[in-house]
Amino acid sequence: MEQTMSWKKRLPTADIEKWAHTPSSSFLADNPQLKELYTFLGCMPIDDLEVYLHHLLPKFDGLSSDAKVEHIVYLKERLLSMEESCTMKEQLYEKLEGLSFIHDHSNRLRPVKFFFDQTVKVFEVMLPSKSFIPTEFFKKIESLTKPKNGALLMTSWINFLRNIGLKHEVSQQQVLQFAKEVSIKAQTEGWTKEKVQNIVEVLLNHIFNEREDLFQGTFLKELSMIPFLCPERAPKELLKLHTQYQEMSSTLPLIRFSGSQVNPKFKQTDIIHLLWTSCPILPEKATPSSIKDQEGSTLTGQEQLDQVLSMLGVNLDPPLDKVISNCKNICNIANPDDEMVKTRNKVLRSTYEFLTADKRDFRHQLRGVAFVMVEEGWKLLKPEEVVINLDNESDFKPYLYKLPLELGTFHQLFKLLGTEDVVSTKQYVEVLWRIFRNSEGKQLDPNEMRSVKRVVSGLFKSLHNDPVEIRKDLENLRDLIFYLPSHDGRLAKSSGLVFDDAPHYKSRIQGNVGVQMLVDMSQCYLGKDHAFHTKLIMLLPQKLRPRLLSSILEEQLDEDCPKMCQFGALCSLQGRLQLLLSSEQFITGLIRIMKHENDNAYLVNEEKAIRLCKALCEGLKVSCFEKLQTTLRVKGCSPIPHSRSETLAFLKRYGTSVIHLYIQHSDSRDINFLLALAMTLKSATDNLISDTSYLIAMLGCNDIYRITEKLDNLGVKYDSTEPSKLELPLPGTPIPAEIHHTLLMDPMNVFYPGEYVGYLVDSEGGDIYGSYQPTYTYAIIVQEVEREEEENASFLGKCFQIDIGYSEYKIVSSLDLYKFSRQEESSHMRNASTPSTPTSPDSRSSGLHMMPPLFTGKENLRPPLQKQSPRKIKLHALPEILKEVTLVVEQAWKLPETERKKIIRRLYLKWHPDKNAENLDIATEVFKHLQNEISRMEKQTLADQQNADRTSRRSFSTSSTRFQSEKSSFQRFYSSWNQEATSHKSEKQQFREHYTGYAGSSHSHRFFVPPTFKTVGNPVEARRWLRQARANYSAARNDLHKNANEWVCFKCYLATKLALIAADYAVRGKSDKDVKPTALAQKVEEYSSQLNGLASDVQILEGYGVDSLRTRYPDLLPFPQIPNDRYTSEVAMRVMECTARIIIKLETFVQHKI
Repeated sequence: MEQTMSWKKRLPTADIEKWAHTPSSSFLADNPQLKELYTFLGCMPIDDLEVYLHHLLPKFDGLSSDAKVEHIVYLKERLLSMEESCTMKEQLYEKLEGLSFIHDHSNRLRPVKFFFDQTVKVFEVMLPSKSFIPTEFFKKIESLTKPKNGALLMTSWINFLRNIGLKHEVSQQQVLQFAKEVSIKAQTEGWTKEKVQNIVEVLLNHIFNEREDLFQGTFLKELSMIPFLCPERAPKELLKLHTQYQEMSSTLPLIRFSGSQVNPKFKQTDIIHLLWTSCPILPEKATPSSIKDQEGSTLTGQEQLDQVLSMLGVNLDPPLDKVISNCKNICNIANPDDEMVKTRNKVLRSTYEFLTADKRDFRHQLRGVAFVMVEEGWKLLKPEEVVINLDNESDFKPYLYKLPLELGTFHQLFKLLGTEDVVSTKQYVEVLWRIFRNSEGKQLDPNEMRSVKRVVSGLFKSLHNDPVEIRKDLENLRDLIFYLPSHDGRLAKSSGLVFDDAPHYKSRIQGNVGVQMLVDMSQCYLGKDHAFHTKLIMLLPQKLRPRLLSSILEEQLDEDCPKMCQFGALCSLQGRLQLLLSSEQFITGLIRIMKHENDNAYLVNEEKAIRLCKALCEGLKVSCFEKLQTTLRVKGCSPIPHSRSETLAFLKRYGTSVIHLYIQHSDSRDINFLLALAMTLKSATDNLISDTSYLIAMLGCNDIYRITEKLDNLGVKYDSTEPSKLELPLPGTPIPAEIHHTLLMDPMNVFYPGEYVGYLVDSEGGDIYGSYQPTYTYAIIVQEVEREEEENASFLGKCFQIDIGYSEYKIVSSLDLYKFSRQEESSHMRNASTPSTPTSPDSRSSGLHMMPPLFTGKENLRPPLQKQSPRKIKLHALPEILKEVTLVVEQAWKLPETERKKIIRRLYLKWHPDKNAENLDIATEVFKHLQNEISRMEKQTLADQQNADRTSRRSFSTSSTRFQSEKSSFQRFYSSWNQEATSHKSEKQQFREHYTGYAGSSHSHRFFVPPTFKTVGNPVEARRWLRQARANYSAARNDLHKNANEWVCFKCYLATKLALIAADYAVRGKSDKDVKPTALAQKVEEYSSQLNGLASDVQILEGYGVDSLRTRYPDLLPFPQIPNDRYTSEVAMRVMECTARIIIKLETFVQHKI
């Protein structure tokens, strides 16, 4: 049945016949006047949108294009007039999306969803026109609607068309695709810069100001890698200085976000001049000041912007490596004009500011880069070619420059990169090397020579002011060769040059040496003091030092056997010089002068100086000749022509230990002779002594004991040889009695090489005064010596080689050696439970220190070990101790009598109660046991002897047997041993009172040596000196009445001096042997009132003319006297009497001190 409907609104009638009449339905126009009729006829009213949805749109494809447009216009107005969304509206939009009613550029009908919204800027700039709805469509609509406002009409239509499928949203992938298209098409299609910029600006505006999904996915990361951006162009003045980064043929390639620098306007700082040659700069649009709030983000707007830029890989601050690269680029510009120099100066100054503010380490990146401006920026230098404080700058140019005042703000930056406050050693050497390289070893031009002289001056002045540091710098030069100027105006390796340290040869060689000489250093602003020049040369390291002329020249006697002087072996000048030059006083003075003149040069050549002094002391031979004539020659070559000359002194060395001094007989006071002799000795010291006046003063001393006084008067610094409190005693010197208690008496002591020990010289302790006191001296263990196999082998009494001082070595039994111990080790126990007492290395002293040596730098300190505390012997250890004592005593009886006595004495003293206050009870028991064991063994020995006698049928009287028993009994020694033990007890107590901790003790790598705190001197050593004084006096008495009066006086002089020294030892434990007897007597007389008149007696001797020289040498007496004439028998007698008084007085004094 056909259905009839009437629509409520008036619909367009275009092509109505194509859709309004169907077999199943028909439509009537709405007429209010026929409403009742329609109702009667059964016509149902229908809404216009329902008509479109159910009837018209399904037949929409059959309509003409004009009818389609007319119906679309109606639907657009109808739908947009609906304010609220409804199902009908959505259904219609959905139906319309699939309807084709717009002709494309090929005149084919297309649905709206086929087209892109041209009002979207991204689509407009990126898509072709055929992608958009043709304008004819909008013109047709305009002709149909005849709007009053065309723009408003367009906006409404765009909104409608978007609802039915017009593409208006730009996806992330589309943005990435568009960016890639820009990157590719800009090159392949030759887009203009303006076109690219316009398109890119649209894209950037869309990205930063329209999108809310920037944080989603990998969009930003992918975008950052696409080079589609136009870089910011640097200002013209910068481009004139250097092309921009990646610029080719005045064209800049497109850049990407990643690795590029933000636009200067973003940071409000002009950073483009720091980077324009080394890094792409983003355009202003690529670094916006804000972005659209992102969907789902809780960050603030600025935080969102920072995160976006970070995800894009953009550099907010200039990268250090790019700034440095930019700096290198602009520093490599050749031949800049005025404007370019001014621009470069601004750029470099900004670079300095940037680098100064940067705290990273960039030294290696700028190494060797010339970027320091000098000469108003016209010249660029490496930092190491600039000095902050540089005097005489013009002489150093063009190799070194002074830092300009205007760059002083950046001095710390330049110092970090190699600029020095003052010219460094390396800079001096580099300048010389550069000049040599430029000159190719040829003659230097005036400007080069001027620079060389100033460099040499500065280097040697620095070496003089700070020799240790400058020497170290020179020794550390690895890649540079050290050049110095030669006399012929060239630069040559320093070690290949020869320095004229022997100007006294100048007239003899006349430039005929045939070697390249170092330039006269007075030409290098170093003054005219040749001695000073020599000292400077000697400060150079050996490997860099020019050879000395004196070391390559050889002076040779013209005759193999020159004629001896008329006095022959009796020549007083020869004898005097032999005595003087080999004396301890002269050698001490020599070392003192060397150190005074230049401590550092002395230390560098210390070993050489020591060898010289040793040769003078031990291997000197002086020969006097009538005439000396020598010829010079370079070593290994023929003699130098015309170099023959008469000389007053000539020294020849044989190896390192023998010196032969040739002299021409002269007046010993002649200044020419003294000068020639001084020059000869100066040469022997390898110029460690430059001022010959010191040598002349020593050589002119008639009394060797006045050498020290002479040097004092000349202002030579005193070289103290006063022993330190921490100084180790010399081997062979007596051990003071007050520390005898520290010697371990255990016969089973263990010794080690290098260990300081006590050596028992005289166990009986007898002396001329009748008191008992064994004599011990210090010794050092050298090594253990294997004993020859003996019949009765024993574990006691090993043999050791020891150093007993005075260059002597001796092989002795260990029973003569004593280990030093601390007070707390007096228990003699290895531990609380073991009875034996060998001292192991683990129990030796703590706090090992070293003796300050005469020549420093030869030994190393050792750290202190842990201090031990005293231990008490446990009672349960007594049986073991007694058993051990028995074993040792039995072993002792297997040894010879002398060795047996040493063992028994040591055991006796070891266990004597007076020496064991901490373990008195146990020591008393052991001591009794020891005496019983000794008695037992003596009786057994006696019984064995008697049995042997009976066996051999020998008869001895009772008296002879009794005599034999008494002779072998040790009881006769008990008294003296008791005296020694008691003495040790009192010494130990006094020792503790003075110092408990041994803080002032002497130590070394040779184990512990206890200190001395008594102030009573060294009586043992005093007795030794007195014995020699007596011997000298006896020798003088033997010469009386033998026409040898001068020898009587000389020996009395020696006896007096030795006796005075003995008194000094008795009081102070030391003495100054260089002091004259009169001065020493005045000091000794003050020790005691019983010595009153001592100084007067010594002065009487001096009044007789008694001294060490006038008694022997004629030239010290008025001509024609000789000493034998001067000293008569009467004088000799009076001198003997006076000397006897002095010796007796001093012997009595020393005995009282003991």
